[in-house]
Amino acid sequence: TWGLFSHMTDADPVSSKIRRLEQRISVDVGSRGIHNAFQVGELEVIARRLAAARCVLITTGFYILRCNAPETDGPLGAFAIARALALLGKRVLFVTDALNEAPMRAAVEAGAAEALDIGLEVFPGVAADVARGAAPSAEEAAFMDRVMARDWCPDVLLPIERLGQARDAGYYSMRAIEL
Repeated sequence: TWGLFSHMTDADPVSSKIRRLEQRISVDVGSRGIHNAFQVGELEVIARRLAAARCVLITTGFYILRCNAPETDGPLGAFAIARALALLGKRVLFVTDALNEAPMRAAVEAGAAEALDIGLEVFPGVAADVARGAAPSAEEAAFMDRVMARDWCPDVLLPIERLGQARDAGYYSMRAIEL
C-alpha cells in the first residue's frame, strides 16, 4: 500500500509530520504487543484516504460481558475522530449494535449540538453471527444495503475497538479470553 504514495518525499511536510507521529505511536509503552498490529507507512495511507473521503462509516462498541456494560474508550476515541472529520466537511456515520447504542447516541447528540453531520445506525442483529459466516437475515441484509448503498455510500470503513475474528475463527478479549 505504501506504493500508492511513493511520489512523496521527505521534503513533503505532511509526510514528514505523519512519519514523526507514526514513530511516536509505535512505541510500545505498556508492553501490550503493539508491534503485532503496527505496520510502518500505514498511518499515512489511512490519513490520506480519510482526507479524500466524502463519507466515513465508523464501527465501534465493545461490550464487556463480565461488567455487563459497554467499554468507554473506543466510543470516545471514535467520537473525537468523527468530530474532526465532520469539521473537515465529511459525512460521518456510526454503526454499532444495540448493546453499545447508548454511548454512541450520546456522542451523536453532542455532535448535533455543534451542527455536525454525524449519524447513527444500530445494526439490527448480532454482528458477530454475520462475521462468523452466518448468512445475514433479511432484516440485516436490508440494513446493510440501505446503509452501504443508498443512504450513506461510505468511501471508508473505520473500525475502532470493534471485535474482530481471530485466525482460529474465535473471538477474544485483549487478554486472550474467549468471548
